Amino acid sequence: MFINFLYFLFISLSCVGYGAFIQNKTNIKSKEFNNLGTFGITGIFLLNIIIYTLSFIDKINPLLNLLLLVGGIFFFFFYFLKISKKKTYLYILIFILIYLGILIGKPHDDFHYYHFPYIHYLLNSDFIYGVGHLNHGFRTSSSIFYINALFFNPLTGYGTFHFGAALYMLFANIYLYEKITFFNKEKKKNISIFAICIFIFINIFFYRIGEHGTDRSAQILSLIFLFEIFIFVNLENNIENRIKILIILLGLIVSLKAFYILFLVFSFVILNHLYFKKKNLKKILYTIFFNSIFILFFINISYVIIVSLINTGCLLYPVSFTCLDDLSWSLGSVEAIKMNNWYELWAKGGATPNTRVSDQEEYLTSFNWVLNWINIYFFNKVSDFLLGITFLCLIIFFTFRLKLSFSNYRFKLISFVILILIIEWFYNHPALRYGGYSLIAGMFFLILSSFNFKKSITNITFQKNIRYLIAISLSIFLLRNIDRIIQEYDKYKYNPIQNPNYTFNTHDFRVLKKIELLKSDINCKEKKICKDNEFKINFLSNKKYFISRKNND
Repeated sequence: MFINFLYFLFISLSCVGYGAFIQNKTNIKSKEFNNLGTFGITGIFLLNIIIYTLSFIDKINPLLNLLLLVGGIFFFFFYFLKISKKKTYLYILIFILIYLGILIGKPHDDFHYYHFPYIHYLLNSDFIYGVGHLNHGFRTSSSIFYINALFFNPLTGYGTFHFGAALYMLFANIYLYEKITFFNKEKKKNISIFAICIFIFINIFFYRIGEHGTDRSAQILSLIFLFEIFIFVNLENNIENRIKILIILLGLIVSLKAFYILFLVFSFVILNHLYFKKKNLKKILYTIFFNSIFILFFINISYVIIVSLINTGCLLYPVSFTCLDDLSWSLGSVEAIKMNNWYELWAKGGATPNTRVSDQEEYLTSFNWVLNWINIYFFNKVSDFLLGITFLCLIIFFTFRLKLSFSNYRFKLISFVILILIIEWFYNHPALRYGGYSLIAGMFFLILSSFNFKKSITNITFQKNIRYLIAISLSIFLLRNIDRIIQEYDKYKYNPIQNPNYTFNTHDFRVLKKIELLKSDINCKEKKICKDNEFKINFLSNKKYFISRKNND
């Protein structure tokens, strides 16, 4: 347990070091962004790009991983004097709490289904064109698999594969706390309200880090993205720096879950604001596109598309019109349509672990699914979520003595864009895990943060209330995780002191076994074909061809 704790600290500081490096080199140097939270998120963004690049060259190597992380530690100490060290005790407290959150006895089912197998595949095999044939989950890859593969080392073993989600949680908490304190000093109370809402939400609603998967990390960053958009359209300072941070956040969000490409619609909000502020199209385009952060963003998104193409033959699976059917390894547009319908059926309540509707096509037609969705999903998942969000907003409303009248803060255009995305979410994939949490919560928090304050509240009272809410939310996070660990100890005999890692079985390694079978089934008569590793496996791919990057015998 102690070794894992030290290693988690090691990789956290490495991420901060890389973030300090990239922000220094790209001139993101304002006081608002000079903190561990921003550096950490930016560092993960850079490490994502690096590990994607290395994965194209060879399988991810633990020794190279370690050297890469040591480089981050070097940058951490190099830029140490520039890193804000105020409230260090709170950073340490949050770090310890987050570490308790990753003492996990049983991950969620998707972890064993495709999260761990994909990470294991990255570590033990060079990529194979068409690997999506081997496992449905491999068709929708996520950058969190790559970042978790980066954190693997033989000393800690496979128990570090939740460190990626934990880092997002850690840096998001610090990021939000820094924003709260910064805007308190700037007397921007409405902005602080938005930040404290997100802070409370992620620590109470998303306290189970083992359940984060690829969805929760993306939704945490999505809420921060909406928060930064709100600041962007309401403040006149740090415009260029804020654009760079928004680009970093969007790059991470899309890499975690590709369907968040829809968040590009917020570029309309940014362009609209810049146009009415500068009224100079050339300056607007230069501000957004002619900076090094946008180049890194473009590389990051390109990697997401390339990996999807390699795994499935589709640029953005399961969007069927992006599939290139002529590629020998392609899953094909017909299969993409089937999978898209399956995802939609699951999200709309037409399929559960125990039941499935008989006429799927009829069920998905128009709004035939709504009544059943309400019965089996809205009650009680969505309804409980809405009640929880409403209760949280009421606490904030009365704690800070808000009143039902809007301030001068701009929020209508952002609300309109969020509403469009909520409509799209409800019509196509109305499951909270598919963006519902962040969109609905973001709308609530945006409106709440736009209310006026009553004159009776003082700055001292406001700051005290903020401290109380932070303490309460972190206490709830702590107590709920302690209770979870106790339950896992009783049910699964999980003892984090003796062994902090969750258990594995032979089924978790099944994909690599399929790959080994694939390699043993080489059918080639010419040396050149053997050297290029063109593998034909009828029993796995219906006569599709899997092509390895290089000979890995």
